[in-house]
Amino acid sequence: EAEAQRVLDEEVAQVAVAQEMRADVTASETQRAQHDGSTDQFAGFGCAAVVASPESDTTAAPPVPTTGVSAPPPAVGASLTGGQATAPAPPKGHASPDATTTAPATAATPAVGRATFQAEVGDFCRATAKFAAKDKRQLSFVKGDVFHITKRPASQKNWLVADLLDGTNFAVVQSSGWVPKRYVEAYHASQAQAHLYRTGRQQAAMLASNAKNLSNPHRASRKFEATKPKQVSFAKGALLDVVKQYPNGWCQANVMSDDGASIVATGFAPARMLDALVL
Repeated sequence: EAEAQRVLDEEVAQVAVAQEMRADVTASETQRAQHDGSTDQFAGFGCAAVVASPESDTTAAPPVPTTGVSAPPPAVGASLTGGQATAPAPPKGHASPDATTTAPATAATPAVGRATFQAEVGDFCRATAKFAAKDKRQLSFVKGDVFHITKRPASQKNWLVADLLDGTNFAVVQSSGWVPKRYVEAYHASQAQAHLYRTGRQQAAMLASNAKNLSNPHRASRKFEATKPKQVSFAKGALLDVVKQYPNGWCQANVMSDDGASIVATGFAPARMLDALVL
């Protein structure tokens, strides 16, 4: 019985193994049949079925339609060039908003030879450069000299007739003559300077009327302080009437009032400090 039972158990085990093997074969055939059915499903599209992994699964963006859809309208003020919208050009005289803004150029200082000063009779002006007179009608001057304009000759638009003033005393006119307009610029005299000039002109007019009383009028080019009793002191610009000249460089002179009407003092004066005055 024991032997019979052992044999029976072996047969049962063999049957179980056979059944298990048949089950594996059946499952394999079932999977192969399913796979073949999927391939047939995509065969009509000319491609095989592909199962993507979650990591590689990406959804492609839909293609942009090329027909049937209108392009967005151009910006206000833009124009179409070759089917594309272009921004309008900036107005004439205005830079593009994207353009680099540069500082305006500094105005250059006018060079000598180009008149920019609109001179009028009665104005003061100042020399911008040195000028050497070419004839006796013209005035020689240096940069910084101040003038008072007395005439604008209609026939000579580039020239002015002016008084050359003493820089320290506008009452004193050193000389008068022609001045090239391109060598001067506007000068804004103070009220005191303008008053001195007017006073000096009034005195000059009175002096001209009293010229018959002067034998040899001179104007002092500098101040002089007497060091001896017979000498006479005077200020720069003072009016002196020379009575007699001496070979030693001295002269006898009368210091006159500004209008030449009266004698203020008399004595000896150094001739080198006196300039002849033409009235």
